[in-house]
Amino acid sequence: MSIHVRAGWFLSMMALSTLVACGGSDDPPSSDGTGSGMNQGGDGGSGAGEQAGACGELAACGGDPTGSWTIEESCLDLSFDIPPSGDCVPVSDISGIEVNGGFEFDADATYTATLTVGGSIAVTFPAPCFSGEDMALACADLGERLSENEVGGIESVECAPVGDACACAMTVREVTSASAGTWSASGTNLMTVSEDGEASEGVPFCVDGSTLTMDLPSGEGDEPDAGSPALNGYLRLRKN
Repeated sequence: MSIHVRAGWFLSMMALSTLVACGGSDDPPSSDGTGSGMNQGGDGGSGAGEQAGACGELAACGGDPTGSWTIEESCLDLSFDIPPSGDCVPVSDISGIEVNGGFEFDADATYTATLTVGGSIAVTFPAPCFSGEDMALACADLGERLSENEVGGIESVECAPVGDACACAMTVREVTSASAGTWSASGTNLMTVSEDGEASEGVPFCVDGSTLTMDLPSGEGDEPDAGSPALNGYLRLRKN
C-alpha cells in the first residue's frame, strides 16, 4: 500500500471517528463533577492499533436524568486495527477535536439531542512509511495530494517534516447532528428510541447532583473489519 493511499485511508478513518466521539480528560470520570475541560484522554497521542484505555471506567450509578443538560467535557479512547505495513505505524493526536451541544430528557419520556463535532487532528507518519524516499519532498507531496483529494470529513491537510518524520495537521469539517425520540432508564443503563424507531443499547450513566456522566460506545467485543475504529469513552454534562 503506497504512503498516499495509506495516509488517505488513515485520515478518513480518523475523521469518520470524530463524528461519533471526541477528546476528553486524562482522568476517569468521577462522581464529584470535577474535570479538566475538553481535550484528549491520555497524554495527547495514541499509537494506531493500540488501545489507549485512557478514559478509565465509568462508575455507573443510575439516577434520574430528567432535565436539560449541556456537554462540558468528553473523553475518547480511539484505536485502529491497521493492516500490517512493516514499521509504518502513524501516531495520532485528537486533542484538537471539540464537541458541543447537549441533551434534554423530559418528564414525559421524550428526549432531544444536538451534537456538534469539529476541530483538528494531528497525525505523524514515521520515516518507514516513506520507504527510503527523500523525507522533505515526500512529505510535501503527501500534503499536496491529500489536500487535492476529497477525504471524507476533512476540510484541509498540511504536512511538514519534523525530524525524521512527517507531521500532518488536518482540519475536520464541523458537523452538527440532531435527534429526538423517547427515553427510559433501567438501573444504571439509559436507553433511547429515535423517532425513526432505532433503539440504542443500554448506555451506562450516572447522575450526581447537577452532573450527568454517560458512557460512549465501545468497540470491545465486536469483530470489525481491518481499519475500523474502536471507540471508548464518556460524556460529562452539566444541568442547565
